[in-house]
Amino acid sequence: VIVFAAFVMINAARADRADRMRRQAERALRLSEERHQLNFETALDGIVMMDRLGRVMAWNKLAEKMFGWSREEAIGREVAELIIPERQREAHREGLRRYIETGMARVLNKRVEMSAQHREGNEFQIELAITPIGFGEELSFTAFVRDITGRLRAESALRESELRFRTTANAAPVLIWMSGVDKRCTWFNQRWLDFVGRAIEQELGDGWCDNLHPADFDRVLDTYHAAFDARRSYEMEYRLQRDDGAWRWLLERGTPNVGPGGEFEGYIGTCIDITEHRE
Repeated sequence: VIVFAAFVMINAARADRADRMRRQAERALRLSEERHQLNFETALDGIVMMDRLGRVMAWNKLAEKMFGWSREEAIGREVAELIIPERQREAHREGLRRYIETGMARVLNKRVEMSAQHREGNEFQIELAITPIGFGEELSFTAFVRDITGRLRAESALRESELRFRTTANAAPVLIWMSGVDKRCTWFNQRWLDFVGRAIEQELGDGWCDNLHPADFDRVLDTYHAAFDARRSYEMEYRLQRDDGAWRWLLERGTPNVGPGGEFEGYIGTCIDITEHRE
């Protein structure tokens, strides 16, 4: 009886321990799934999961907002019909078929930019990264989608601003140059290039120093470097050789170039010919 009772108690303890381990495993699995779901729904990218046929398996909240389709509407439908403009859908389907048949793909595991379509029909630019998971019948894909409309708009505005600046600077009746944070020159306006009769590639970096008068060389560079290190404006006169070989006196004013966020980006300088004035 004692042996039997001990046997029963041991088995009961084992069963209790197994039950606790099962409950712990279930709790850990549930927590893991909850964390995964939380990450899925709060991701900064739209996340779309699809099966090997390109049908939606999962669709997070940001994807709903980005494309206008609710999760319930998207699940089970072909991704191409939901987010890809009609003119590009067949290329998407062909790419999917090629990957399934050959394992070769052009856009997997890399970020690409492409056009996408909202439910209302308006197109916008996205950055897309697709990762395959599994093999054969278990093959699926996870796509991370980011709306880059704002970034492209900002880049376009910056390009337009730079174009306006260069157009204005090239039309200005003064010589203009710019340098980076390393003190080396990065740009000269057309008036400067016409004055010295050289290509911009010859002037970039320290190339412009080739036309400095030997007697002014050290003084000019010392003044420039001292002002640059102190981040202050400066003014100086020196001789620069014109394209016809004549030495012309220039009055140069240099000013720290500060970016939109207040960061130091180098210097911008203007020069005017004061030879007649000095004479």
